[in-house]
Amino acid sequence: MQPAREAVTVSRFLPGAASGPLLLDGAMATCLHAMAATPGPVRGCDHLALEEPDRVRRLHAAYLDAGADIVRTNTFRAASHEHAHHAARLCAAAARLAREAADEWSRRTPLRPRFVAGAIGPADDGASSEDARAAYRAPLRALLDGGIDLLLFETWCTAAQIAPVLAAYSDAATDAGRTVPVLLSLAGVSTDADALAAIDPHLLAGLGLNCGAGPEGFSARLAALRRHAPLVSCHPSAGLPDQSGRYRYTPDAFARIVAAYAAAGLADIIGGCCGTTPAHVAALARAGRQ
Repeated sequence: MQPAREAVTVSRFLPGAASGPLLLDGAMATCLHAMAATPGPVRGCDHLALEEPDRVRRLHAAYLDAGADIVRTNTFRAASHEHAHHAARLCAAAARLAREAADEWSRRTPLRPRFVAGAIGPADDGASSEDARAAYRAPLRALLDGGIDLLLFETWCTAAQIAPVLAAYSDAATDAGRTVPVLLSLAGVSTDADALAAIDPHLLAGLGLNCGAGPEGFSARLAALRRHAPLVSCHPSAGLPDQSGRYRYTPDAFARIVAAYAAAGLADIIGGCCGTTPAHVAALARAGRQ
């Protein structure tokens, strides 16, 4: 177990006007799948933190080299039944890989620290509130012990989904003896409007939007989130895959749209979701910091 790191305050994530938005990395699963020697059907890739850590390590390095300020742990599905028997071990390994990569780049650029976001998505559909809370607790504790700087709960849709993970975070933070900023990212542009009303704003450092059918059409929802939170993030998908698995939005087209949200003051952190790559993050770095 690594020693507890000092919690990163929200103020460290609020970018100054001179530096522009902070850059989150892009997709994990679709990129890790593409990096496979013999790609099969696209599926969750969380297990690679244990089974093929070098592949995960290479992807973290590629995103940091492209300009990412924040890299996510490869743990989106860690609370699923698939990983129930090794969730803590998986999250510990994933946190270590991301932490090592971010620390290496922070040493290279000491005036520009890099951060690690512990990424968690919704548990399996149909789980009761208490079962979901229990499923999240071990992964969250392992991520906190692994030295993450913040938690990113991403692709959430309803208040019923959100309540158990926030409760589990309180449990895990108490057990770990440390807290970190929590960002909650809602799914696309069709999220249940009641979800925000049910969230205690004191539990969150920021709100955001991710995934969806592409980067367009987020302005109104981001503006609504801005009224609820001082820190807003936006990391859409690069469209939907066609029959060949190709995503519609090229890096430059994607970056023009997403960087415009930051330029309009609608997002402080920008990045990518499904189908985005280090090339998309590099394009965001060019567009967002002009």
